Amino acid sequence: MEVAAIRRLAEFGLQPPWQAFVPIRLHIHNRLVSDPDALRSHRRQHNGERVELRRHALATRSHCDHAQAILAVLGLQDSFTIVATRDDG
Repeated sequence: MEVAAIRRLAEFGLQPPWQAFVPIRLHIHNRLVSDPDALRSHRRQHNGERVELRRHALATRSHCDHAQAILAVLGLQDSFTIVATRDDG
């Protein structure tokens, strides 16, 4: 895999080989979070279950706008007491 990464270094103007995969991963992630059908197809049954009378928190490395959009697509926007994202630094 490192050989493939080294070939992509110049394309992204990066130094360490592992950094070549970051923009590729982000591109795939952004494409996934912008496609409601793709999000719904990856939803697991237990993800939509909710235990009443309990507080729920969600921590994610996603940006706030991505997290809120994903939760809305999945119908979970009101399921958490708090949603902590990478923007909450």
